[in-house]
Amino acid sequence: MGAYTLLFFTLNMSARFLDTITQIPFLKQQRYAVLCVDLIIENEQGEILIEKSGVPPMKDKWILPSGYAYVEDDNIQASAIRSVKEEIGLDIELSYLIDVLGDPDSKPPADPRFYGVQVIFAARPKPGCTFDIPTEFVQECKWVKPHYLFWKRLGYNHNKVLRRYIQKKHSGKLIPASRSFYTDNFGTIYNYRDNDFMHTVAMGIVLNEQNEILLAHRAQDPFKDTWDLPGGHMYVYESIEECLKREVREELGVECTIGDLFHVYSDKGMSPRFARAMILYFIKIKSHHFVKNVEMDDFRYFPLDDLPSLAYHLDAAMKDIRHKVQEK
Repeated sequence: MGAYTLLFFTLNMSARFLDTITQIPFLKQQRYAVLCVDLIIENEQGEILIEKSGVPPMKDKWILPSGYAYVEDDNIQASAIRSVKEEIGLDIELSYLIDVLGDPDSKPPADPRFYGVQVIFAARPKPGCTFDIPTEFVQECKWVKPHYLFWKRLGYNHNKVLRRYIQKKHSGKLIPASRSFYTDNFGTIYNYRDNDFMHTVAMGIVLNEQNEILLAHRAQDPFKDTWDLPGGHMYVYESIEECLKREVREELGVECTIGDLFHVYSDKGMSPRFARAMILYFIKIKSHHFVKNVEMDDFRYFPLDDLPSLAYHLDAAMKDIRHKVQEK
């Protein structure tokens, strides 16, 4: 994320960004999207939970359980569990990561009030737990068969979210929610420099034929002289894919194509400055003619079992990547 990117943002804020910030009644939209969680909660009978919203902007419309990620949450998984508990009193267990959606031009939008990036989970109720309604947020809840929802118009973009779940489930591309964690700051108050909402960070995993991973050497703080994955913060005028392509171009000097989603890492304290959710994708680069810059001054492939000192506490993610490669 180079200095000229910030200059570009200052001088060239797009019309859609200006339109976005005028629609926000209660949230402070800055340069970053608001990170949201959406859930497909499915019971043992294969029925999906929907809610009748009691608050604007979807008051009286049926929606899927959803909420925001806050910096007080230990991670995005905790955000999802907390949101459902607060809204309807239901205790859930996350089973799968379905997808991450983020595009300011998407129709319908994730939320009509601001640009939201949606982290979508599949979940199940904990044994013996039921929902408690009505609440301040929800007038009514009910379990319905998936085919019923195909004919019902849900609020927000939740019909799209449902279709994405069915598509991923049928194609066997749901991602197990289990992952490794960085737990040093769980349950504690963490003082971030910019204490508003989690920031979305898109990062790329590049593997060569020997399954070695490409890392870049950081020339700046934080984590100066450690090694990092290519990627960076996503701004409100770009999609996740646009962000990752831009960041790879800035940090490596090459173009890339985006592959499959790997996972989301958002543990408290991974960054000393911001609460952030790191969205990890497999990517393919189109050249190895890397360009040194003010952020990255060296580029190297490393075996996954012999890694250097890593930035942003990436050890947990690297452990999961190594397991993924070993499973192939």
